[in-house]
Amino acid sequence: MPTELRRAGRRFVAKCPFHADKNPSFVIFKDGFYCFGCGARGDGIDLVGRLLGLRPVDAAREICRAFGLAADEPATPAARRRARQALKKMQRERELEAALQRLKNRVYCKLCLIYQASSRVVAAGPDAPGREAAAMLEVYVEHLLDVLQFSAAEQQLAVLKEWCKCLS
Repeated sequence: MPTELRRAGRRFVAKCPFHADKNPSFVIFKDGFYCFGCGARGDGIDLVGRLLGLRPVDAAREICRAFGLAADEPATPAARRRARQALKKMQRERELEAALQRLKNRVYCKLCLIYQASSRVVAAGPDAPGREAAAMLEVYVEHLLDVLQFSAAEQQLAVLKEWCKCLS
């Protein structure tokens, strides 16, 4: 690739090789790429094909050659079985990621409701019943919301585990 890749979390970013890019707008994901500047998108074969000016089949052969794989030989039954297993694993990972995102959204929405309620009690004034508890809850829930939005996956998972107990 003619531009330098930089890791950004689980992705890589760079200036787009397909148009004159001043800032990195080209992102490589686990299963493909996308440019927010020109809209170019595709998988690894599409990327190699566009970079080298090859048809998809020739790009796939070039990738095989680069990794020392036989591109034109039929796959063995064991190789097909491994490919099916890898595909099933990838599909399961995507399903789990989607389920986790749904759970994260559900917990986040409930925490937002709690935050709003505690904020109303705090805003009611110093004589409002439960104001001190509401103020402490407001700070704690704000912290949890920040964790769910900005923290590492392990910290987010810890919050989700704790709140799943509360939601059950």
